[in-house]
Amino acid sequence: MIPSVTLRAISAARLEDARQLLAAGRFDGAVYLCGYAVELALKARICDTLGWSDFPETPKEFQPYQSLTAWKCC
Repeated sequence: MIPSVTLRAISAARLEDARQLLAAGRFDGAVYLCGYAVELALKARICDTLGWSDFPETPKEFQPYQSLTAWKCC
């Protein structure tokens, strides 16, 4: 499990890295790191929305939340 606070910190650090790459004209790397920063920020938001303090990282850690994956909308 990774704490949502840690996810936010890593996301902010990767966004700063992306800004540095953008300033250096390394556009592909900047775009890649922006995507990674968004992924981490979304995981932190999922934690907030679902009331989790940590985000599961492995399949075993996701097992208690299997009811979420079995949910079907249509």
